Amino acid sequence: MKQVFVLLLCLSSLVSLNAQNLKQIKQKTADKNFEELFTIDKKTGLKHGDYQKYIGKTILVEEGKYIQGKKDGEWKTYRKGVVFKTEIYNNGTLETEPSKNLITSKYGVGEILNGERIGLWKFYLKDGTLQAKYNYNTKTVSYFNEGLFSKKSEYIFKIDDVWTVGHIDSPPFVPGGAKVFSRFVNKVFSPELIAFVAFTGTTELTFFINEQGEVSNGRVTKSSNPILDQELLKMYETYLAKLNWFSAFVNNKAVGMEYVLEIDINNFKPGLIKVYKHISYSSHPQYAQ
Repeated sequence: MKQVFVLLLCLSSLVSLNAQNLKQIKQKTADKNFEELFTIDKKTGLKHGDYQKYIGKTILVEEGKYIQGKKDGEWKTYRKGVVFKTEIYNNGTLETEPSKNLITSKYGVGEILNGERIGLWKFYLKDGTLQAKYNYNTKTVSYFNEGLFSKKSEYIFKIDDVWTVGHIDSPPFVPGGAKVFSRFVNKVFSPELIAFVAFTGTTELTFFINEQGEVSNGRVTKSSNPILDQELLKMYETYLAKLNWFSAFVNNKAVGMEYVLEIDINNFKPGLIKVYKHISYSSHPQYAQ
């Protein structure tokens, strides 16, 4: 019994000694976007033990364990509370390929491998209606249904640096649809601002989305008031131009296309963009009648 007591006492002392050698650290990452919580070995100054990374103080984005500065065991990365990637390390060496996970983003459902979207993804409008199907392997759109778009209509698009007119498979879009950014438009065209400038009318904001989904050349193409024009351009630069845009497609090939956001101020109601459309045949200067 005495031997057992001595053994337990030794183990307890060893655990206590190990704990004394560790120091818990809580700090911001270098880019200031995340907060880290981990322990270091006081003797070596290396990370040793559990590690967590958070957005703010509550949203966990990564967790795992270090042994003397090297990742060890299972490491998980999270997106919106769902496991985004799982990796197994052995003394700092990645032993397994990152796992493939089915993930549900705010407006889309699909698979992710090694942190990248793969295969067929389905995107939905804010009301839950299927908006588009996009294949990340082939980089093609196989389905699109939103707003005023019609495959029977002709649209202007840019292919191989040449503007042309014809039918398209799908126009430029953002997952979730135009209503994703409607609240930002409604902040610009608030009832208070409309009452202040005392006007009604239609305003158009036009911008170009190239084959890579990059946005450029934002400008007001139809003005109702110079004050609102300035506010709308600010919204374009700070938000619309930074959204995750998908390019237009013609015969499964990405093409450049202009997007027109049309806002009818008559009988304006907060939370509602009354009309939005993609550029029509006659609205482009090159093809104006």
